[in-house]
Amino acid sequence: VTAFDIAGGTRELLLAPNSRFLVRAHRSEGGFTVLHGEEVDNCDPVHLGSTAGSVDLGRSMRSASPASTLAASWRSPSPSRQRVNQTPSSAATVSPTKQVAESASPPRFSASATSRSMMSRSTTRPLPQLSPGSWVVSGSGDTTVKFWNPETGECGRTLRAHSSDVSAVLVRDQDVFTASLDGTVGQWCLTSGQCLQLFEGHLWAVQSIAVEGDKLFSGSRDATIREWDLQTGTCRRSLRGHEGDVLVLRVFEGTLFSGSTDLKILEWNLGSGEPARVFEGHTEVVMDLCSDGAKLYSAGHDKTVRCWELQTAECTNVFEGHSEAVRCVVYHDKKLYSGSADKSIKEWHLGWGWCTRTFEGHTGEVLSLLVLNGRLWSGGGDRILTQWSLSNGEVLRKVSGHAHWVRALCSAEV
Repeated sequence: VTAFDIAGGTRELLLAPNSRFLVRAHRSEGGFTVLHGEEVDNCDPVHLGSTAGSVDLGRSMRSASPASTLAASWRSPSPSRQRVNQTPSSAATVSPTKQVAESASPPRFSASATSRSMMSRSTTRPLPQLSPGSWVVSGSGDTTVKFWNPETGECGRTLRAHSSDVSAVLVRDQDVFTASLDGTVGQWCLTSGQCLQLFEGHLWAVQSIAVEGDKLFSGSRDATIREWDLQTGTCRRSLRGHEGDVLVLRVFEGTLFSGSTDLKILEWNLGSGEPARVFEGHTEVVMDLCSDGAKLYSAGHDKTVRCWELQTAECTNVFEGHSEAVRCVVYHDKKLYSGSADKSIKEWHLGWGWCTRTFEGHTGEVLSLLVLNGRLWSGGGDRILTQWSLSNGEVLRKVSGHAHWVRALCSAEV
């Protein structure tokens, strides 16, 4: 087993020089505690960095059950892309074997040749023009970003965006930003669909993105948030404060918030680059965030949605009702909507804290939500985008076209 130092005592462990299975583990005096395992492409040591050590994982990791893990949240609907994860408390602990020579420079996770080739082709291949109006934008585990006409359900454009899952999509003015598990963030022209620039530097998968002014923020499984200059494409600095994967980034009223597998939500002081406040209360991973301007709402793997006062960072309400992890949350018109691994969407009355309606129709986990033109859109593990009526909860349209789960949704105005 080949190991690579990345940050904060965390190691990337490659089961064999040409293996497709990568393990994330934390090293302590007792050995290595396995935190995360995943099938990945292009994980030859040439791509990941220089060798830093070897360990023997034994049977415990290979026989780990996804059902007992921290993030069944990373569980893929496709058997060929199964992820295995464990919490530090229940993870298998293994002992290191012989050490090999340490590298003088830390390894760097970079985009594969496949990703670069696809982005290179995107700058030369003409793409269909989008008609004026609103569009639903979806990012998928099939590595693509698709633009959907919300009135007809037809796909108007497909971007072959990355070499691995598209984990987040964001549109600002005439720019489309995409984050991927290949460790990169792409910036695309909304009008032409051409790739404008590629942001590289994270040591592991990028999970979320946010934009504020001329700054792009990206959150990664390497436990850092990077701040990028949109004009030059360079990384200004890395924000460090989380002790786990940074899964969600949001900017509310000019303030950056982040959620992580360390169970914390951080509010950042962008002047100093340090956390300004910590929101603590979730007992498992923080999956998503939204706000109504006065309150912050967070979705947790602990099956709850929590309401926080932005002024005090105090949790004032806990919405309970989902039977599995809450994966996404969105605020609209004084109501809150949450999507869950239990395949349902719930509508919440914010004053009472009661569930007022349950939307059922997905056959897989609900991973993403969007409200556009008074209608609710959802995407998930069944690879389907579903449009719902907010007045009666009925399904208005089901749209198919992605070959893998729909991980992210946003809207665009052309």
